[in-house]
Amino acid sequence: LSKEEMDAEVEKGAGNVVRSATFAVLIILIVFFPILTLTGIEGKYFTPMAKTLVFCIIGALLLSLTYVPMMASLFLKRTVSVKPTLADRFFEKLNRVYRRTLDFCLSHVWGTLVSAFTLLILSFFLFTRLGAEFIPTLDEGDFAMQMTLPAGSSLSRSIEVSLEAEKKLKQDFPEIKHVVAKIGTAEVPTDPMAVEDADVMIVMKPFSEWTSASSRAEMVEKMKKSLETVEGAEFNFSQPIQLRFNELMTGAKADIAIKLYGEDMTELYAKAKEAAKYVEQVPGAADVLVEQAMGLPQLLVKYDRSKIARYGIDIEELNSIIRTAYAGETAGVVFENERRFDLVLRLDNEKVKDLNIDKLFVRTGEGIQIPVSEVASIDLENGPLQINRDATKRRIVIGVNVRDADIQQVVEQIRTSLEKNIKLKPGYYWEYGGQFENLQNAVRTLSIVIPIALMLILLLLFFAFRSVIYSLVVFSTVPLSLIGGVVALWLRGLPFSISAGVGFIALFGVAVLNGILMINHFNDLRKEKTYTMCTNRIIAKGCPHLLRPVFLTGLVASLGFVPMAVATSAGAEVQRPLATVVIGGLIVSTVLTLIVIPVFYRLVNVIAHLWGRKRHRARLGRKVGMTCMLLLAAVSVSAVTPQKAITLDEAVEIALQNHPRLKMASAEIERSRAARGEVWDVGNTSFSYSWGQLNGEYKKDNELAVEQSLGSLLTPFYKNALVNAQVTTGTHYRDMVKKEIVAEVKRAWVYYQYAFHLYHLYGAQEELALKLRESGDLRYQQGDIDQTERNMIATLAAELHTRSLQAREEMELASHRFAWACYAGEQVVPNDSSLAVLPLSLQDRML
Repeated sequence: LSKEEMDAEVEKGAGNVVRSATFAVLIILIVFFPILTLTGIEGKYFTPMAKTLVFCIIGALLLSLTYVPMMASLFLKRTVSVKPTLADRFFEKLNRVYRRTLDFCLSHVWGTLVSAFTLLILSFFLFTRLGAEFIPTLDEGDFAMQMTLPAGSSLSRSIEVSLEAEKKLKQDFPEIKHVVAKIGTAEVPTDPMAVEDADVMIVMKPFSEWTSASSRAEMVEKMKKSLETVEGAEFNFSQPIQLRFNELMTGAKADIAIKLYGEDMTELYAKAKEAAKYVEQVPGAADVLVEQAMGLPQLLVKYDRSKIARYGIDIEELNSIIRTAYAGETAGVVFENERRFDLVLRLDNEKVKDLNIDKLFVRTGEGIQIPVSEVASIDLENGPLQINRDATKRRIVIGVNVRDADIQQVVEQIRTSLEKNIKLKPGYYWEYGGQFENLQNAVRTLSIVIPIALMLILLLLFFAFRSVIYSLVVFSTVPLSLIGGVVALWLRGLPFSISAGVGFIALFGVAVLNGILMINHFNDLRKEKTYTMCTNRIIAKGCPHLLRPVFLTGLVASLGFVPMAVATSAGAEVQRPLATVVIGGLIVSTVLTLIVIPVFYRLVNVIAHLWGRKRHRARLGRKVGMTCMLLLAAVSVSAVTPQKAITLDEAVEIALQNHPRLKMASAEIERSRAARGEVWDVGNTSFSYSWGQLNGEYKKDNELAVEQSLGSLLTPFYKNALVNAQVTTGTHYRDMVKKEIVAEVKRAWVYYQYAFHLYHLYGAQEELALKLRESGDLRYQQGDIDQTERNMIATLAAELHTRSLQAREEMELASHRFAWACYAGEQVVPNDSSLAVLPLSLQDRML
């Protein structure tokens, strides 16, 4: 090829794909729209990826339409090589297999479609068995252990238990490098905790150096079993980032936060403890821990108000004595350099333990000291440790971690168990938070946004093809692509997560691209004259050409996700479901697209062709049927309807009685005559009376006035003159209408007589023509005349027959014209059909 020819070929090729490429890019941009709407943690995870892909795709489109054609024109070889390459030989073998498979599917259209949609239904069933989780759990390499002591434990006790647990772990597990514990709240309270709570960070060696366990779950179980010897503490295991992640999301450090709402803290705590027993029995639920809401020791002092009044004791002094004895009271300040401390005075610990208030005395109003036990009693009871609220409602949390299971299945089993075994009072109810709540929120958002995105994709497909049928054919690749993604998740044992959902979203766009490529190629072949209206030949010619681009599109996209699917580094757990869905979906989608799209294309074109033929036959049938109905109606009217014969005078009389123009003219005359002789309108008479208006109030004058309007005295005369003129005009108009009606009836009468005699004349000639044709056939058989003369006789007979039919139609038309001119309510015909033959003089003949 010359440079000019090469440039022309590149320009032609680029022009052929610009429309498809643009719509494909727009579809991919719409596909990523649902990801951009994600908020919260899932938005932080996947929104940057979506934005990066959007900008990369836009840049790729611009380069593919500008840079790539220019580079192709400069550097591609201009000579055509006919030597087959290794790829050519591979695709040639693949093409043979593909053609045989495609021929089989095209010969079994309904079986292929039923099989495809059966696989789709089975994949939906399999999807319900996958389970679900919010975001896959990351393998952080280290452990975070939560240590919880009974409420009211001292700081020294927490330190003692924490050191014992750390020592035990380091002795039993050589995989541990360091153990660090954080107890209570630091001076900067960014992470407030009670002194009975501790977060223990366990830094582990690399997994390859582990000898005590072969997995993280096994290591956790062995650590919990080792810590069973540590009395007075509960231990829950998580990971450092996961622990803070859960706490930031819902305030609970566990994967699932079961929240019980109600009014009474004692009732809440009792029901939560009861529920925890059933939750521990659910498979996959681990580290079940009820929030420490009760158990704080409290001194409850009860006063005998009547005795206090009788002794005249000051209640404030009594409160001060008890508070100083048991809680302590500030008695002074101790200075140490620039630091100072409060000096607190209270009873010795040994005396406080027995709660004996007989040794405490209070002064009465008379100055006598009596034991405090005379006027008060003191008890030690457990009260609320903390009261937490959500939306102004009291609640208590049961924390549950999930191991070797998915969150959705665990939550469903917990919900079923609690609803069956725990009976709550009115006003008490359960809620499920943690990662499950975030999963529900994300799924709720995607369930709204994804249908909108799919509708926009369908709208763009309609703009691309300008056909609803072809748009639906391409759109069918979207549900079919779900099959591979679901099967791939099931084979790898991965539950559905937001990461897998993002993979399905990305899969939709790539699946639609292959469908657009195939339908565009089929339509381009249909525009060629050679393949017009030949769907089978279009598929046979187009599919082998499409095998390589469709196959390579799916292969390249799948290979791009392989590193994410097999990665084992930090963070690979989040990427693995996404890559698994895309790879599995592309493999199955590519195969089904190469088979199902041609089957669909053939089916819709065959249906459209049959539908067009059916509609054409229906239209033709309606036209023929309407014509037959009209002919039958005309024949039946003329044959069945009785015709009344009337004279010319009767016809004129009927027309003058029924014609609407004559009736209107007569009515107008009567209306004008009704206005004749109008009386003189003298108008209304008015009376008025006044008193004291002329000579003043004291003269008592009276005034009576009468007013009468006489109007115009000449008006009635002018009106009568106008009415007489209108009556005269109307009479003349009515006479003119009568003459027109009579003339029209006479013309119709004469025309009918003419048509009647013409029909009978041609009827007689038709009988002669029939006899002439029979005689001509007989003479031809006897050999008296040749074929030419016979044909002339037949032509003359046919012409006379045609004239007879035309005369009959003209007679029927004359009959309808006569009935219309008479405005008769029934079919009427003239009773006298004789047509007088007037002799013409020589002068008339010359004219």
